[in-house]
Amino acid sequence: MTQKFSISRPCYDKFHRCPGWAGGGMKCAKVTRCEGGHIKWPKGKLWRFKTTRCDKCNIIVLPYHIRWVDWGYLKYVPEDIKRWRENR
Repeated sequence: MTQKFSISRPCYDKFHRCPGWAGGGMKCAKVTRCEGGHIKWPKGKLWRFKTTRCDKCNIIVLPYHIRWVDWGYLKYVPEDIKRWRENR
């Protein structure tokens, strides 16, 4: 029996939740939902650079700092800078 596995980027807003529960996914939220999944990130200073798994559905979660090369995240940075300049 082969085990089907998925790879996902973390949910940037609530990175302790499973991407199958809170979003993430490669293009959008996963089709298969994970009710109540939780991500246990490794301890230590470099936890943002390590992959981990969901404790319930066993999905592989990419490192938290993958967001700095993710176009879906970076396209909002100019808007955030503009909003910051207007509010200071």
